[in-house]
Amino acid sequence: MQQVRIGWLVPLSAAVVLFHQATFWLFMYEVQGNVPLHLLSLVCVLAVIGWYYLISAALWPDEPETWPDFDEYYMAHRRFIWVGIIAIGVLVEIGYKVFSQEREIDAPAWMIQLVDLTDIFGTLILLAMPFVKSRRWAAILLGAIVAHFVVITAFTPWTFV
Repeated sequence: MQQVRIGWLVPLSAAVVLFHQATFWLFMYEVQGNVPLHLLSLVCVLAVIGWYYLISAALWPDEPETWPDFDEYYMAHRRFIWVGIIAIGVLVEIGYKVFSQEREIDAPAWMIQLVDLTDIFGTLILLAMPFVKSRRWAAILLGAIVAHFVVITAFTPWTFV
């Protein structure tokens, strides 16, 4: 049996996808009273969930022995993963803007600015991910996206992004 090298790229990508999915559920919770309940809205939510499932399934090789280096597997599949995540993000953001209501955030200005800047930073890096060809840069940028989600997670109780 051949030794499998997991590396950093697949686990970091999995962490980013999990954080992204958690953000989707937070957005859904916030707009739940504003989205009309009918077949179209249910199909749209199921489509996003299904899309997340496809991306999550594509993160890990079905047969690890055919990919002894998971970083290689990541590099071969990164565009599908990140273009899918970006597309979901765009669709969810559109839905969020349509169905969310303006509200006051009871948090210090510095905290709101930190979360906003971190969110912009994470979004710009995410947009670059399909085009990153270097494993080293991919690992660095994935680590930065995870850090972005950690900051947002730490301040979510006060800012609810």
